[in-house]
Amino acid sequence: MSVEVKLFDSSSTDPVVRERGLCIENCCKTRPYVVALEECTKRVIKKASYTAETCHCEIIDLMEALDRCVKSKAFLELA
Repeated sequence: MSVEVKLFDSSSTDPVVRERGLCIENCCKTRPYVVALEECTKRVIKKASYTAETCHCEIIDLMEALDRCVKSKAFLELA
């Protein structure tokens, strides 16, 4: 079973969305968090019955890593 999680678009016109997409594609510091979320998503989808696992921690970890990655680049166009 293949699960593709489309989180952000690196071709977006929104600078924050675009930079997050670029971080997901190119930043080795965010990659472990992307992989952890993909693996969690696969586990949750694979379980046929109710599961208490929600991947909440993985999502928060990824968002924090993305915020660290984009903080110096995302708002340069607005200045």
